[in-house]
Amino acid sequence: MRRGAHIVPKHLFGMPTDQLTLMRLGARVPVWLQGLAVTTLIRIAQGPVTRYGLPRPDRRLLYAPPTVSDSLLSRLDHGDIVVRPNIDRFDGDRVCFTDGSAEQIDAVIYCTGYKVSFPFLDEALIGADGGQIPLYRRIVPPKLAGLYFIGLVQPIGAIMPIAEIQSQWVADLLQGRATLPPQPQMNREIARYRAMTTKRYARSTRDTIQVDFLAYLREIRRERRTGARRGGFSRGTAAGPPAAVKPPGIPVLPRPAAMAGSAAARPGRSDGRPGTARRTAGLGPAPHSSGRTRRR
Repeated sequence: MRRGAHIVPKHLFGMPTDQLTLMRLGARVPVWLQGLAVTTLIRIAQGPVTRYGLPRPDRRLLYAPPTVSDSLLSRLDHGDIVVRPNIDRFDGDRVCFTDGSAEQIDAVIYCTGYKVSFPFLDEALIGADGGQIPLYRRIVPPKLAGLYFIGLVQPIGAIMPIAEIQSQWVADLLQGRATLPPQPQMNREIARYRAMTTKRYARSTRDTIQVDFLAYLREIRRERRTGARRGGFSRGTAAGPPAAVKPPGIPVLPRPAAMAGSAAARPGRSDGRPGTARRTAGLGPAPHSSGRTRRR
């Protein structure tokens, strides 16, 4: 192993482990306190990873992506898996490790992880820098209007709810129910996010898209409300369905002016009797009618 990692079981005390960090009470406390609480629970449930022959993690929990597994520690404990240090070189069918030992190996599996790359886009156009793509709220590249990235985040928790709320905000922008802030403001938000991730994850390029589940959901909800106010829409309008569009070719008739003393000038029915006032939108009297405008 190149470095130590936190081994987290899928369930703790009958609850999915990621739910421990998604509890609303826990999301209100600092990250270091969340990590300390979850680390204590994991230590009680399975003990330290060094007991299984693994190196001690060099980063605190929630400050580096953990390894989620229910079987790894059990396999180590039964001897089905043997821990070796980092690979130094290959010598034919032998693998030489950094501690000077060597083993004859049948197969080598490269676990290289993922690289954030979009070869079909001009990196200079989207502002990519060292594997990092500057995105406002992890979605919008300020330099390229009309392009949006959905799901390009690595949360501690499920990705589907995050992708859904990202899509809702993008739909607001596409349908004109919300607007983006000026580019300098977007750049400042991106700079704050980068500073936060650098401080928390120690300049690790693989952690440049990390987000905290509940905190990020709140962030996008707040951005939807703010974007709706920028566009002059109310909160309800920004979150609701698009307005109906009148089919072309149908003339819009002006509303007739009510004459003083007429039944149309006061609330009630068109024949003067008390009732609910109605607004007519017909094109004229229907055939074989008494002359009243039929509501359509």
